[in-house]
Amino acid sequence: MIDEMLNNYKKNVATIEMLKIKINQWQDILTKDTQEIDMIYSKPKTENLGVQTSHNSNPIESMLIRVENQKEKINTWISCATEKIMKLEQKNKFIDILIGSLDEETSFIIKQKHFEKKKWNIITQQFNSKYRSEYNEYITTSGVRKKYEMAKKELLELLGEINENN
Repeated sequence: MIDEMLNNYKKNVATIEMLKIKINQWQDILTKDTQEIDMIYSKPKTENLGVQTSHNSNPIESMLIRVENQKEKINTWISCATEKIMKLEQKNKFIDILIGSLDEETSFIIKQKHFEKKKWNIITQQFNSKYRSEYNEYITTSGVRKKYEMAKKELLELLGEINENN
């Protein structure tokens, strides 16, 4: 469970950013005039040849109805995307809080493993160069992995405590 949450962190960030772009595009479309919206979302006229698509014989009224329906769809898309963004931001905020409960060294290991998807030997090398080289107290890959496993256990315990209180 904790692995999945950590592994999805960067994916959530990317999804949030993409949804924000889509929302901006949809909001931009909503500011356009009726004819522009109709041109963007209407099927080419040749697709409708010989087929009556509306009981309304007034083409302007038909266009207004189509555009209003499209605006409702766009507003629904915006609402759904906004809701998804909020859920993903909450998940990532939760991960930020959990990682914030760890010490700096352990947090570094978790971020390198899950956010940056680095291999253990690279994590160990970066860990030693960042935290241990000053004192010549190097740690092995198995030592880094032990710190990692202890951190995951700590995070799971914290999650358990949170879930008990809800």
